[in-house]
Amino acid sequence: IFGIIVYKIVSVKEDVILEEMHNMSNEEYISRVRHYLFVSNTNISRFINNIRSKKDFGASDLYELSIISTTLEANIADARRFLCRERVAFIEAITEEDVMLILKNIDLCLSNLITALNLLPHKIKKDVILYDNIKKIVEYNNRIYSFCNINVSDKKIDELRNLTESLEKYLKHVG
Repeated sequence: IFGIIVYKIVSVKEDVILEEMHNMSNEEYISRVRHYLFVSNTNISRFINNIRSKKDFGASDLYELSIISTTLEANIADARRFLCRERVAFIEAITEEDVMLILKNIDLCLSNLITALNLLPHKIKKDVILYDNIKKIVEYNNRIYSFCNINVSDKKIDELRNLTESLEKYLKHVG
């Protein structure tokens, strides 16, 4: 009997420890996703400021925007993977506040990306890498805001949808 009691106590403790480790891992992942989105937004803002201060837009500038869009695409893919994954029942679900913060970071990045795209001269708007990255970003965003397990305000989802539609218009324009 003593062995059964000890086994039950150890089993409950293991479950609690495992749950805490999983929650800490989620919190760290959320923090990392938000940080990387912040860095992407900072890079896009820096790019916009550099372009506005220049007279000419060169191939190196287009290459820089392509690189920035590649990292942004990877960061939004990470956010999508995290937000849209299946949740384990006993693990604490992602909070609405965390989702809102991630979505706000994505909003800021997309808004600045649209501004940067609007600064491109019409003759060089079609860059294959940039085009493919924007296409992937649109796909990820469609998956994020259509994912049924995310319970956030309709206003925030509408903001993300509007920015995504702006990117889709860009793709149609240059495609």
